Amino acid sequence: MRVYQERISKNAYEFWSLVKNEYSRTGDIFEKPPGVIRGNISEINDSDISAVGIFSVIGVDSFLYLIKPKDVSSPQPQCRPFPQGPESCSNCLLLSKSTLVQPECFK
Repeated sequence: MRVYQERISKNAYEFWSLVKNEYSRTGDIFEKPPGVIRGNISEINDSDISAVGIFSVIGVDSFLYLIKPKDVSSPQPQCRPFPQGPESCSNCLLLSKSTLVQPECFK
């Protein structure tokens, strides 16, 4: 199993939190009045339409985690010499979603 972790900067998180709050308004009379959300994107030429957005970089990290039979209570395999297992034991391509392409971690 390959696990990916993605992360954004604190400024980007705060910006998108403000956007989420503005677009999930309920119309309650006690809500704060709508505000102008400013990001770090600006127009090159003056216009009546303002840009809403933020330019940021996302960091991505991953690691490979191999699950061993002992990690999942050592399940018994379907294919054993005795008694004879199902036909898929002699031809793995009969299993759904089977392929001849090896996962990256097996190479």
